[in-house]
Amino acid sequence: AKLNELKAEIEKLQAKVEGAQADAKIKYKEEMEKLCILKDDFGKKLEALKEAGSSNWNEKKAEMEKFTSAVEGTLRSVISKLQS
Repeated sequence: AKLNELKAEIEKLQAKVEGAQADAKIKYKEEMEKLCILKDDFGKKLEALKEAGSSNWNEKKAEMEKFTSAVEGTLRSVISKLQS
C-alpha cells in the first residue's frame, strides 16, 4: 500500500513538473529523480521482505519500517520544496 501511495504522489508531482516553466523544471526534475530512486529502493526492500525467511523476518520488517519512515519524510520534504 505504501509503495502505491508513493507511486501516486510521484505521478502527481510529475504532472506538476510538466506544467512548470523551464527554470522550475530543472529544480523539479532533480527532486523527481530522487523520488524515483527511493521508489525503486522501496520496491527492492519490499521484495526482500517478501522473500525473508522466518529466521530474519523481524529484522527485515524492522528495516522496512525504518526505510518507510525515511521515504515518507523525504517525500514530504520534496513536496514542500516543489510547492514553494
